[in-house]
Order: sequence, then C-alpha cells, then structure tokens
Amino acid sequence: MSSHERGYSTADPEVTGSTAVETGGAENPAYEAIPAVALETDDSGDGSSISDTDSAIGSWTSTRTQSLTSTVTDFKYENGRRYHAFREGDYHLPNDDEEQDRLDMQHAIYRFALDGRLYLAPLAKEKLHHVLDVGTGTGAWSIDMADENPQAQVLGFDLSPIQPDLVPPNCKFLVDDCNADWLFPEKFDLIHTRAMTPGIRDWSKYLRQAFDNLTPGGYIELHEIHMPARCTQDSASPTPFLVQWSQYVIEAGQKVGLEFSVAKRLHDLLHATGFENIRIEWQHWPVGTWAKGSKNKQIGRWWAEDAKEVTRNTAALFTRVLGWKPEEFEVFAAKIANEIESGKKHMWVELCFAYAQKPLDIKQG
Repeated sequence: MSSHERGYSTADPEVTGSTAVETGGAENPAYEAIPAVALETDDSGDGSSISDTDSAIGSWTSTRTQSLTSTVTDFKYENGRRYHAFREGDYHLPNDDEEQDRLDMQHAIYRFALDGRLYLAPLAKEKLHHVLDVGTGTGAWSIDMADENPQAQVLGFDLSPIQPDLVPPNCKFLVDDCNADWLFPEKFDLIHTRAMTPGIRDWSKYLRQAFDNLTPGGYIELHEIHMPARCTQDSASPTPFLVQWSQYVIEAGQKVGLEFSVAKRLHDLLHATGFENIRIEWQHWPVGTWAKGSKNKQIGRWWAEDAKEVTRNTAALFTRVLGWKPEEFEVFAAKIANEIESGKKHMWVELCFAYAQKPLDIKQG
C-alpha cells in the first residue's frame, strides 16, 4: 500500500433501497422525492466484458468539428494535458480531445439512462422559447436541445471554447464563468446544469442567479453525481481504489471551495432560494456489468469507461491541490483502471436528477 492509500469505509448502507415516493411536509408541500431502485448483483455469469461496445451509444453522440476561434484559446499545458485559459485555474479538469471525447460519451450515457429525454421538467415544447445550458462543455446537450426544439433559442456557455462551429441556427455558445455575475438580456424558460460540481463554488449564489434569470413558471434542472463512490458489502474489502479516489476528490474540493457531495443538499438549497414544485429523483449507476438488468449492464459498461477516463483527468486536483507527484498519480490511476477492468469490485455511484420551478406569481425583474 502506498503512502496515499487509505482504508475508507466503502460498503453501501442503503443497498436494499426503496422505490417509495416521499412528499414534503407543511413547510414545503410541493416536494417529491423518488429514491433510487437498489442494484442487485447478477450471479448468473451473464455479465459481459467491460471492453464490449454497443452501437446504441453512437445514435446520441454529437459529432465535433473545428473548435471556435477566440483569444481564449491560448490554452495552458500541464503534465501532458491541456487546460482552459479563461479564468485560469478555476476549473481543474482538462479540455483536450481526450476529455472532450469523455464528455460526448457521458452525454450519450445520460440520454440512454433517461430513455432519450434531455430534461425531466414538465415543460411543454410550446413553452420553451429561451433555454440556457450552464457548463455546456462540448455543447452536445445544447445542440441536441436546439435540434429537437427548433422553436427555442438555446444558449450554452462554458469556460472553454471547445464547442463546434457547425450547429443548428437556433444554438449559440458563449465563453463565460458561471461563478461570475450573470448579465443576460433575456430570461430563460429552462436552465440546465449537468455534472457541475467541479465548477460551481457557491451553490447558493448560483441558484439565486438561476432563479433571477428564469421567467415566472420557468424551471431549473440539475443532474449531479453524489460522491463518494460506493461498493456493495460483498466486495468492499479491501477498499476499492475508485472509492479511495472519490474520497480524495472530496478532500481536494474542500481545499479549493468545491462541494462534490452537494447533491444531498439540493432540495434545501432550492427551497431556500424560493423555488417550488421541487422534484428529486435518485438513480444508482453501476461501474461495470455486475448488476442485474440489461439497462444496468449497458449503463455500467459505459460508466466504467467514463470512470477510467475521469479518474485520469483529475490529475490536476491531486498534483496542484493535494501535493502528489505526477508519477504517483499515474500509478494510482492505473490501479483504478485495472480494478475496474477486473470487474471484481461491485462499485456504483448515486446520481441526482432534480428540477424546480420559479413561482408563477413572481414579477419579472
């Protein structure tokens, strides 16, 4: 065991799960919570190899072309990876081709898990006129949203100008920082956020700005991963490297003002901001093909690939923030990849799918 490896408690205390629906009390009656359906281990030997691929992922993967030209493309390089230049150091994941490929794959996984849907909020198509995608990354969600809603104007913004030039006419991209003050001239009917725990430093401020920039009756939707990663009782010892990694990421985040476990607080944050009709849905996504069910196996196969990539892509958090040497991190990342590929550890992550509505009786600012 290296000096960095720890014996965290990793077994899932909630592995039995529930599918019951909970509703809020008198202080917040319009609240719906849908717990995740528990994952069950497939003991039939029907789990396919992690290296298997499925053509279905291609049906939702966006084609990326030449990136936008801008003065903010003076990218920074560190330990063989490329990082954004605008607000340098504010975001610790790279923006190079490897990370862009992972983001496109992640977009496909989310669409598959949501049965092809781009959002869950009960917004009729004719009510969508202006849509904002915060932290758009490669722009995959914005492009699909614009394609499927030609009546809507879709704006995606991000620290990195890595979006394609060839996009639908109703889709535009902007380089900006979601932590800065928002100065949009229009209000939005839907504000979408996905996997933004590495980027948002003050969730109360972020939600307040989203609230102020929504039309009355408009929705915010957030899809976030809750750390740490989990492991079933039967494979929790010794502590999986992936779970150790997630604990280190939480530790590094605390040092730089990032909250990788914010998903559990989203209801309270949304309610405190003034949102109503809050709905929180939880899902458990397996890492690998160990769980029962064809959908779980497909998600697990892709999520295992994502996990191998995202762990490698967090090198800056470990070297800049936690003081690891680059070669130490490379060895650790290789152990994680080998562990995932072996399929011996039954690991999974919790995902939170939340949406909430701005009250209709709020006057436009």
